[in-house]
Amino acid sequence: MFTTLIQKLSTLSSLYLLTILLVIVSVCYINTLGNGLFFDDEHFIYNNQVVKDFDLTGFFSQSLTSGAGKLSNYYRPLLFLGFGIEYSLFKELGGIYHLDSLLIHFAGGGVLFLLIKKLFSNKLLAFLTSLLFLIHPLQAEAVSYASGRGDPLSFLFVMLTLYWSLSKSRTYQLLSLLALACALLSKEIALVTPGLVFLVHLFNQQKITRATFKKSILSTLPIAAITLVYFVLRVTVLNFANTLNFYNTENIYSSSLFVRLNIFFHLLPTYLSLLVYPKDLFMERDSGITIVTTPTVQSVISFVLVIVVFVLSLWKKKQLPIVLFSFLWIGITFVPTSGIVPINGFFYEHFLFYPSVGFFLLFTYGFLALYQRIPKIGKEMLGILLIAVLLLLCLRTVSRNREWRDPITFYSQTLNHVQSPRAFNNLAMAYADQGNNKQAIVNYKKAIALVDAYPESHYNLANAYLAEGDSLSAEKEYKEALRIDQTFYFSYIRLYQLYTAQKNTPGLTFVRQELTSLGQTNPGFLQLLKQLEQQ
Repeated sequence: MFTTLIQKLSTLSSLYLLTILLVIVSVCYINTLGNGLFFDDEHFIYNNQVVKDFDLTGFFSQSLTSGAGKLSNYYRPLLFLGFGIEYSLFKELGGIYHLDSLLIHFAGGGVLFLLIKKLFSNKLLAFLTSLLFLIHPLQAEAVSYASGRGDPLSFLFVMLTLYWSLSKSRTYQLLSLLALACALLSKEIALVTPGLVFLVHLFNQQKITRATFKKSILSTLPIAAITLVYFVLRVTVLNFANTLNFYNTENIYSSSLFVRLNIFFHLLPTYLSLLVYPKDLFMERDSGITIVTTPTVQSVISFVLVIVVFVLSLWKKKQLPIVLFSFLWIGITFVPTSGIVPINGFFYEHFLFYPSVGFFLLFTYGFLALYQRIPKIGKEMLGILLIAVLLLLCLRTVSRNREWRDPITFYSQTLNHVQSPRAFNNLAMAYADQGNNKQAIVNYKKAIALVDAYPESHYNLANAYLAEGDSLSAEKEYKEALRIDQTFYFSYIRLYQLYTAQKNTPGLTFVRQELTSLGQTNPGFLQLLKQLEQQ
């Protein structure tokens, strides 16, 4: 049965195979259409004034979160533009955003299929690799989550860059440069494109010689030039918040390349385990990660294994086109998240979005190599096993999508795995939005107990107390927010309103004195006081 299926797939046209991929990925992600918008969607979409106003100039001149009053170094104008179009037409209808993400994800996987087929002249290898890429539950963090779209969007344009750059047509080569520009304007990870272009050009020539090496370099130069221009712009005129270091102050992680690489190799086995057994998937993994400043058993073993696999991929000449290509793909695409540049996270599941292609290609190559060498009964058993694995991956993706359906479900699921102050705070806000202030208070207190360093947590807790009629506790928490950050003006506004309602003259005097004192160095606080007095 499976042998017949394999033979049938091998004879189908690329169009039929792409249609099958579309049907399967749609089945896996169709349940996201009922999911809402939350988490970073607040800052990226529905509370982002640039998106709401469809400010075309703002899309290309500001950071992604500027419209929400948040400082960040995310410059993703095409992602920004897409959200602007969706919001203009459909406002906060979450299903539209998720449908678009699904279609973009499929398109990226479809071009990946065409690229692998072109490189290795193996339709079945291309189909199974693309299928795994499209349905693996690890990708849900980038596909089920509207603000995660930067990965599939940039991936689509990177794949088009690679595929079109291999064409001998001048038109398609020019299109590859346009696709590169779109990739870079979708997400910063597209900086790896020159490395991938060199890789696909080198392996597209079958033999690696000095001549083919030189030819591949020449083919990469236009791509590298555009990428360099983008990089220079990002560290100069488009440098909104320190592009090359996400940290405002030096710490052991941001200041030590060794520590960052050590953490990466320490966590590498976890990446691999999630590819093989994607059961426990959740956000906020950084909250459960300890910064390791000295080599660990995991980091040493991971480093040694990487070196060994690389040497073996060079040694086995027959495996060169697949094994070495896969290994180099993984290495190139892991560079942005490896710690070479101190980014704002140690570990996210979407960090595997690009590298997973190399792992899936290796798996598919190994499966097909084994399949060809065993007797017919073994082929059938191996086929049944593969179908079972694919089915389980689909089911896990469907269940993971359900965990993204609304904020309370999502944050509760996250907190089942890790104690995160941000998750507790966001869960509390979700309860407050529903009017369940008692549950909100419980979770705000848990967030503060874990890390008492954010004025927002006390401010939100105060609002929940006030909604419950407990003005005394609310006053205390507003002041706690000011203890952490004396310039947190939201608390002054609330305290002034509270004291006015209570006719509390000493309280109003306190607010006036504080704002007047702050106004000596920041006139904005004097303006705030004037506005409050006029209310």
